[in-house]
Amino acid sequence: MALVFVQLNKHWNHLIPKKRGESMRQVLKFFDCVAALMARHLREMALASIQSFLDFMSAYSAGNDFAAPRDGEPFPDEECLVAPMLNLKLHCANQTVEFLPPLEQTREILVSCLQEIVMNTKEFPRVEEQLLAEKKTRPAYLLSVGWEEDFVQDMCARAVSIFERNVPGPRKYLRLYDAYKHLLNGDADKDRDRFLAGKASLSEFQVIASHYLLFNAKDCALIFLGKSGTNELGQFYFLGGNRGQINLGNFIF
Repeated sequence: MALVFVQLNKHWNHLIPKKRGESMRQVLKFFDCVAALMARHLREMALASIQSFLDFMSAYSAGNDFAAPRDGEPFPDEECLVAPMLNLKLHCANQTVEFLPPLEQTREILVSCLQEIVMNTKEFPRVEEQLLAEKKTRPAYLLSVGWEEDFVQDMCARAVSIFERNVPGPRKYLRLYDAYKHLLNGDADKDRDRFLAGKASLSEFQVIASHYLLFNAKDCALIFLGKSGTNELGQFYFLGGNRGQINLGNFIF
């Protein structure tokens, strides 16, 4: 921007005092107008970026708390065709299956994206900082967008609201693993060891072995996360299998 003013200096150069002691009032008023216009444009770009981010998130405003259709009703396929926005990993920790990052931290990351847009409007130097550097006594910046402004906070609240409507789906998804807590807390291993240490008949051994085979590594990937080791749920894209470091089969064999 400063280069543009250098190229067009014939249009404002006459405002600069030619003699020592002459007033800088006119040239400073000129650059005040320039700063006001640039601050307006900077503000418009920042708010447009926030609005664009919110528009992108609006595709997930319906949430992902999907319910099974009633008998005779068609399955809402179109609700499942929206490409996910966020990647979450599934991993085992503290004898439970958890998301990485956790949903609460994911919410903070989402808000930080909006904060980053706002923060990039701060300490944006006025153009005269380069053109009149020898006449300036302290740094001067364009008027920035404030994070606490009502409009910005309203946009942030709307983004968070969309995120919260997409939280029930992942939480319900995690509950699918509740039936397999015995694999994570070691109870399954203890049961296996007790069984192998006892005197079981061949038919009993066949029953328990068939039960355990359901949880081998290959079957777990297919049962829980599909052949690709991934799953999609509205706003979220879950990574499992080798990439998500979750394999319940390893807890048995």
